[in-house]
Amino acid sequence: MTTKSITLDVWQSNDVRVKVNQGEIDSRFLQIKITDKNKAFDLADKTVIFYATKPDGNLIFNYCEIIDTQKGVVNLAMTSQMSIVPGIIRDCEINIIDSEVTKPKSADQPIEKLEKEKSSIEKLKVKGLSIEIVRCTDFDAAVESTSEFTALDEALADVQAVMDAYSEENIMKKIMSMDGEGSGLDADVLDGKHGKDYATAEQGKKADTALQGITGNGVEIPISADKIVDITPQDIGAVPTTRRINNKPLSSDITITPEIIGAAPVNHGNHIPAPQPASANVFLRNDNSWRPITPQDIGAATDEQGQKADNAIQGLRVNGVNLPPNTNQILDVETADLGAVPVTRKINNQTLDKDINITVTDLGAATKKQGEKADSALQGIKVNGETVPASSDGVVEITISDTSNAVLGIKGNGSMIPKDKNNVVNITPHIIGAVPVTRTINGYSLADDVTISMSDFGGATAEQGAKADSAIQGIRGNGSIISPDGNKIVSVTPAAIGAATSEQGSKADSAIQGVKVDGILLSPDNQNVVNVDTSVIDCATSEQGSKADSAIQGVKLNGTTITPDSQKVVNVQINETTVNTYTATIGTEWTTAETGEYSQTIEVSGILTTDNPIVDVVLDSEKELALSQLEAWGCVSKIETTNGCIAVTCFEDMPDVAIPIQLKVVR
Repeated sequence: MTTKSITLDVWQSNDVRVKVNQGEIDSRFLQIKITDKNKAFDLADKTVIFYATKPDGNLIFNYCEIIDTQKGVVNLAMTSQMSIVPGIIRDCEINIIDSEVTKPKSADQPIEKLEKEKSSIEKLKVKGLSIEIVRCTDFDAAVESTSEFTALDEALADVQAVMDAYSEENIMKKIMSMDGEGSGLDADVLDGKHGKDYATAEQGKKADTALQGITGNGVEIPISADKIVDITPQDIGAVPTTRRINNKPLSSDITITPEIIGAAPVNHGNHIPAPQPASANVFLRNDNSWRPITPQDIGAATDEQGQKADNAIQGLRVNGVNLPPNTNQILDVETADLGAVPVTRKINNQTLDKDINITVTDLGAATKKQGEKADSALQGIKVNGETVPASSDGVVEITISDTSNAVLGIKGNGSMIPKDKNNVVNITPHIIGAVPVTRTINGYSLADDVTISMSDFGGATAEQGAKADSAIQGIRGNGSIISPDGNKIVSVTPAAIGAATSEQGSKADSAIQGVKVDGILLSPDNQNVVNVDTSVIDCATSEQGSKADSAIQGVKLNGTTITPDSQKVVNVQINETTVNTYTATIGTEWTTAETGEYSQTIEVSGILTTDNPIVDVVLDSEKELALSQLEAWGCVSKIETTNGCIAVTCFEDMPDVAIPIQLKVVR
């Protein structure tokens, strides 16, 4: 009666709403132009189907008539079932299918003309259309709303037509009509072979039910060239019988005992010590005997060490000043601290490590006898009352001209001083036993009076000498002289004097004064050692603890923990496979994610995260409901398992029909 033209694009977002009155029957038509980016979509060799959900949840699945393949125009009739329920028909889809089956005109149509034109089916969905059914008060409510599957009914009719065309009777008629000599067709021979050369129907049934493959833990086990499947324990997630547990093969039942894994036996720790009155001075030994606690047991000093510490030198004072120890509590006493002179000090190049005797020769001075000679030596020579000057080397040269009465000879120290060839007597200090004025003592010339002090030859002062006499000549520790080092320094350490260090003293202050186990003080032995062993505190040894840390804490088979028996023995059975079947129902309540997919979680008691179930829909016995369940099942994209639950996800469409399913799990 009336037609409305609309346009839907396969790429762009469409938003087209059409109003139809309730109860109208085949009176309105939508002429839909399908475009591809605003260009006509070619519908050649295409099939167009309209799919939608009515307001009451029933489905519409109808063919669209292609009006113009080149311009992409189709015609959609508004049927009575489409307008029967008021409201908005949502989820409208135009499905364009690139596949077509040639329908036989009659039973006489040749077989070779019936073929599928394309091996693959391509489907394109166009959305964005919504149809509003406007309520009418005079509508006949007696008409029942149902799902409409015009396209499906037509497809089933086409299939039935094909089945009718190629029924056994018709096929035999065609074969028999062509059978005979010269026809090239022998009804008893197929591909040149007689029927006996082929498998029987019974053999075919066996082949249909034969195993087509074997999987282990969801992974297909390969078949060899001779069609043999070699299943190993690894293929099915089992443990081979050659596997060992604590060096015991699994070829037979094994029992793991504490002794095998190096653990303490169950009766370990049942030893009972002898009764002992409560005491802070005893402790319990490994052999359950009591022993006194010694200072060594608690890291404390012995009584002897304590007495030594009490009598040890607590400090050193020199000239009234306390000498502080260094950070290591070592007192380094130096000569400067004592106000003493080091033995390396020298006097006239002689060290003070022994007694020394300084002579005039050490000072470069004249002897006493030489001094006396110098006192009585000629202080000058006069001739005729005039002093004859001495030369620079202290020689007085007297000539004849100096006096009319010549000197016949000159003596020095009682000896005649000889004349030279010129009759000149050369008098030198040496000749007359005198000291030349050029002689020096400690750098002082004898031309003047000389006074030598201690500072001139580096000697100690009288005060320093007195200090040296009263200085400590040695240090004893516990009666033994402590030897000085190469620098004559005596290093006094706590060890040298048999004393505890300050660190040891601190440790002694903070040391454990006693050991208790379960409230009972353990007695040390005669060495003041408290021996705490595993039997005293009822625990495993460190070796047993290490073994316990590395021991097998549990056994799993295919991801499932096997519970041990009362003897803590795990019985692993690998020759049994269990098949569990679970049922569930995928409901119509869905959660929409931000990314657009729909999901829901369903509780399935007994299912595990490690399971890889085989899932299938359980269809209702009523045809229409079964078809809706089958279509809704097609919307499910994936099902994942967790412990006690399954998670169902739909990437595109959200089913609005409850879907019963079963899950088969092989473990």
